[in-house]
Amino acid sequence: PIVAPCTALFAVTTYNKTNNRRRIKFTANMDGTVNTRDITNLINIEVSNSESLLDRAYVRFNEQENLQKFTMNADATHIYFREDGKDFAIVQGNERMSQLPLYFETKEYGEYTINVKMENMNCEYLHLIDNMTGANIDLNATPSYTFTAHQGDYKSRFILVFEGTGVEENESMVNFAIVEGNRVIIPEAQGRLDVIDLTGRTIMSENVNGSFDQNLNLSNGIYMLRLNGKVQKIVVR
Repeated sequence: PIVAPCTALFAVTTYNKTNNRRRIKFTANMDGTVNTRDITNLINIEVSNSESLLDRAYVRFNEQENLQKFTMNADATHIYFREDGKDFAIVQGNERMSQLPLYFETKEYGEYTINVKMENMNCEYLHLIDNMTGANIDLNATPSYTFTAHQGDYKSRFILVFEGTGVEENESMVNFAIVEGNRVIIPEAQGRLDVIDLTGRTIMSENVNGSFDQNLNLSNGIYMLRLNGKVQKIVVR
């Protein structure tokens, strides 16, 4: 049988008394009938140590289902997403901009590396944030991050922040501000200006009348400017 990408398979073998073996064979041959339109757009997250690949998790963009995490070895090192009290190996990236807590769990002290790569897609903004160390990794520039972990470290250690592709922006999304680093210039502004981070938190709100020219002192990341129903995304680097 053909196993489609991002699907799980249980294989059961029978014991052969004649040659004292259990045998199962997998190959990487592609089904020639696969339509390229069905290829899944993915962010692929892998965690490894110095010896081997340990686990994977995925964000996918053209599928509508999450796939729960299945664990046969409770002592293994795991990386996964968590939503509504459930653990997932694959989650749906269905927003233009998203921030997803990325859970990591290990039973053994050591040095680990997270490698992130995109398959069949591009992300203008793709960052990994380490809540323990404060590191903010631009994965487009450096697609891997090495860290030390202990058993008992809090599981929601990382945040994956990304801007996906192929999703239409809201009709209210228009450019009304000029952005130069942290400096925001609005030639004609009337009403309340809100600056909102990816968690939905309003980090600045100010009534403006006429024009606006101010250094906002924002940390690197993605923000939304909202003015009288108009919304503009800005990226601070």
